Amino acid sequence: RDVTGVQTCALPILQRLAQLPPPPMLPRTPGVVIAVVGIGTAPIALARRLADEMDIVAEHIVLATPEPVSELSSPDEAETFRRGCRRRLEPTVIACSIGAGRAQLGWAHRMLDKLEPTVTWAVVEASCKPEDIWHRVSLLGGADVLALTGIADTVSPAAILRLNVPVGRIGPTPATPAHAAG
Repeated sequence: RDVTGVQTCALPILQRLAQLPPPPMLPRTPGVVIAVVGIGTAPIALARRLADEMDIVAEHIVLATPEPVSELSSPDEAETFRRGCRRRLEPTVIACSIGAGRAQLGWAHRMLDKLEPTVTWAVVEASCKPEDIWHRVSLLGGADVLALTGIADTVSPAAILRLNVPVGRIGPTPATPAHAAG
């Protein structure tokens, strides 16, 4: 077991990733919107990481929260913003940071409906029951790929694979068997 516990705990899940469809590639074409939804700061960190990996400038990372202090806070703003994204020459990454609770998921669903993302990532805690994660993702209107956090906090990290949703990240690391071996 390494210092963080991530490597050892992640092995069962990484060994079973081949059973799932691969996560969608992050498109680099003009007008693309990539949404990252989750609780607290987790979607912000992942949005930054994805943008860095794709060489997307910081100005193309947008924060959306239900609070009016963020760049996007209402579905009407999101719809207007999305129209502007269609003319951008590089992708836009939207970090949709919500609090816990059903109302927050409803807000995120309405935002995603208006943003019409090309790819939606859901940041979820690996220690949550798969049924609870499925319910939350359903309330969002679905997700194309999951990013798992808290992998060291569960004794059954591979349980999430029952959802049959591609896993794109385990902690900060891309979720591929190749990364587990390295």
